[in-house]
Amino acid sequence: MEVETLPMFEEDDGQRRDDLPSAVGIYINYLRVGDVVVVPGFDRPEDEVAVEKARQVMPNATVFQVPCRSLAEKSGVLNCISWTIKGGMGTASQSEA
Repeated sequence: MEVETLPMFEEDDGQRRDDLPSAVGIYINYLRVGDVVVVPGFDRPEDEVAVEKARQVMPNATVFQVPCRSLAEKSGVLNCISWTIKGGMGTASQSEA
């Protein structure tokens, strides 16, 4: 088994929401739908590294990046806002979706 890593960084700016830490810098919280991968961007040099690494490890996918800094400052990124819940609001766990 070969392990690949995505960059990650933490900003020490004290921005928190309801005692939850900022998710700025967490590239692994990307969204994949079929053969499309959306990588979060945070207006940092690491953004391009994350996109290129995703393209290397998922060569058959279409990979692009969207700005996510504002969303991440509120403690979530792409997979946090894209959960699919079947069977009614709040009745299914993420693993059931």
